[in-house]
Amino acid sequence: RLVEKYRSEGLTPIHLDGDDLRFIFETDQKYDSASRLNLAKVYSRLAKLLASQGHLVIVSTISMFHVIHELNRQTEFYCEIYIESDESSLKRRNNRSVYKNSDGSETNDVVGNDISPEIPISPHRTVSINFDNPLSPDIDELFIFTFGFMSKNRS
Repeated sequence: RLVEKYRSEGLTPIHLDGDDLRFIFETDQKYDSASRLNLAKVYSRLAKLLASQGHLVIVSTISMFHVIHELNRQTEFYCEIYIESDESSLKRRNNRSVYKNSDGSETNDVVGNDISPEIPISPHRTVSINFDNPLSPDIDELFIFTFGFMSKNRS
């Protein structure tokens, strides 16, 4: 929704989504912690390259590693937004059958099941998602924050 908001304001962000990138790179990387960390480094380097060429880049991934947060902060104009949701809501929603197999058993190599996330220590903004409220989060407010953040840090 934030990408759509930027576009409605006449800006053209590049949106890098983790699932799309896995498909594009035809990666044989698994979903275990080591593979996730390796891919997160690739995504970070790609975003940094695009940003260094003047593009507004929005990256949507589960890159819950402190080393990645630190690496990303080395990028000029980087703004970290941590999107949080309570675990029970995520598991109840369970889009793409991430948390449960078809037989009802828990899946492996899933952040929140058997992989503990490293929650960002000091994100620029934390956004709480309420899946029962389609207007959550307030995209206008988030747009104003991110746009203002970039403008302030460019001067």
